[in-house]
Amino acid sequence: DIRSVIDVAPGRIGIVHLRRKGTFDLAFCCVYLPPNTVRGQHLYRDLRERLSELPRRTIRVVTGDFNAPYEGPRGSRLRGFLDVCQLVRVNTEEHGRTYKRKSCIDFVLTETNIRSDQVRVLRSEGARLQGGSVDHSPVVARLHLQLPHTEVHEVTRWNFPLLRASLSDA
Repeated sequence: DIRSVIDVAPGRIGIVHLRRKGTFDLAFCCVYLPPNTVRGQHLYRDLRERLSELPRRTIRVVTGDFNAPYEGPRGSRLRGFLDVCQLVRVNTEEHGRTYKRKSCIDFVLTETNIRSDQVRVLRSEGARLQGGSVDHSPVVARLHLQLPHTEVHEVTRWNFPLLRASLSDA
């Protein structure tokens, strides 16, 4: 069930919060953070605030273009964001460069309790959008969520005729 769709910053950050009672509570966040440092600072803050407003039980998956290589000057803001929000990178440079084959600035970020055994960076030569090509290579990750185990409880059914009969005998 879709619990909410939040347009944190139109065209920059959006969150879809999915929840199924007793099974899972998951929030997917899609991000485009511009290389502009001032605007980027505000967007990191807005994203942090929105993620902190989600219930603690909610599993958070943040994906998108952070315009910041993990190592390097702009990466310090990304690393700080990961620390504060207790998130980890699923993909690294080892999986492939995501921007013009020069650097890795597109990431899948998750909670530390989610494991990923399959991460790929797709080559963008074949990726075409209406009106042109794209300069980023998509990141594909298969995430394994550890969902809480729910026990099925047997429903107690009362046999009213038998109860009445036993009460009338007494």
